[in-house]
Amino acid sequence: MDGGRYAVGSLVQFACRGAHVLEGEASIICTETGYWSHPPPFCKTRCPYLGEPENGSIAPSKFSYEPGDELQIVCNPGFESRLEARPKCLTDGKWSLPLPHCTNYSQI
Repeated sequence: MDGGRYAVGSLVQFACRGAHVLEGEASIICTETGYWSHPPPFCKTRCPYLGEPENGSIAPSKFSYEPGDELQIVCNPGFESRLEARPKCLTDGKWSLPLPHCTNYSQI
C-alpha cells in the first residue's frame, strides 16, 4: 500500500523478506465502505527454529522465536553440553550462538 487510491474490490497482497514473519492477513480487499477488509499486516523479526541437537533437545521448541527468546539445551542422560551460555534470538533475526552440541561424558 503506497498511500495511493484503490478501486473497490482491489486486492493487496503482503509478504515479508528475510528473517521476518507476517503478522495479520496476507491479503486485504478495498471494500464498498472505503475501508480495508482487515487492518494492514506488518512484518516482525523472528529467529528460525535451529533444530534439535544430536543426543538432546531444546526448550521451548517453536517454529520461530522473538528477539530476546533464549533456548535451553537439554542433553540426554550420559551427555552434556560444553557451553554454559544459551543461544539468544537477536533483534536482527540471528542467533547469538550456534546450536550447542551434546557430548558423551566419556569424550569430555
